[in-house]
Amino acid sequence: SGSDTVTTDLNNNGHPDVGEGALFFLEGGGISISGGNNTHVFLSAMPTGTPGLGSGLANYLFYVPPGNTNTVKLTGGSSNVYIGTILAPSSLVTLDGGSTSDSLNLQTQIVGYSINLTGGGTLNITYNQSQNALTTTNPELTQYK
Repeated sequence: SGSDTVTTDLNNNGHPDVGEGALFFLEGGGISISGGNNTHVFLSAMPTGTPGLGSGLANYLFYVPPGNTNTVKLTGGSSNVYIGTILAPSSLVTLDGGSTSDSLNLQTQIVGYSINLTGGGTLNITYNQSQNALTTTNPELTQYK
């Protein structure tokens, strides 16, 4: 939380491009991201074609493996944007629009044990398959040796 800019949009074009993005892997613990009035959060998953990224991990923004039951909470700020799949099958996912003048903009698919929608701000959820993971099995991450 804070009052600054947090972004994975390195060229500031408002879109996830090859070579930009992040994958938040929460083996244990939860996460809470919030912003104040002057905060701008733009977090996107690493898109398909990013060098060094296996195709099975493309377009995942948050991966909370089964067994981690901690909460994932995203709260709106002045105009927060999240792009990519949120996979947290054992977790409570809380999406909070923030205060009245805030907005939380999600271009995601959300898989959680339970989902809670709250807040007085605007919550926009848009689904675009090309910006989300497509899997037929649960993804796996192995420890780097």
